[in-house]
Amino acid sequence: MNILAEDISVKGLHEIHLALQEKLHHRISLITLSERGVFYNGEGNSNIIPSHIRNIADVSGAGDTVIAVASLIFATTQNIELMAEVANIAGGLVCEEVGTVAIRKDKLLHECQLLLDPK
Repeated sequence: MNILAEDISVKGLHEIHLALQEKLHHRISLITLSERGVFYNGEGNSNIIPSHIRNIADVSGAGDTVIAVASLIFATTQNIELMAEVANIAGGLVCEEVGTVAIRKDKLLHECQLLLDPK
C-alpha cells in the first residue's frame, strides 16, 4: 500500500496502524517511509526511526531487504525497536549499490555498531 502524506507523524501513522489492525488483526506494523525512515507500532510501543544519510544509487530491493532483516531480527530477539532500527539500516545499505544486491552481514554489523552502539 502506498500512502502519501504531507505531515508524517507518530500520531498519524498510529492511526494508519489501527486502521490496518482492524482489517488484518495483526500485532505489529512496520511501515517504510522512504527517505524519512521507518515507523513501527506494536506491544504498546511506537516510533519513527529516521533514515541515516546515504549516497543513494538505486532503491531496487530495499523493501525486500527491510522485510527480510526485520523478520530475522524479530524472530531472534522479539525486540520491535531493534527490529526496526536494524531493518532501517539494512534498507539504506542496499540503496548504496546499483541493482538488487544481497545484504552483506559484515557490513550490516559494522553499520549497526557505528549507529546503534551507545558510547
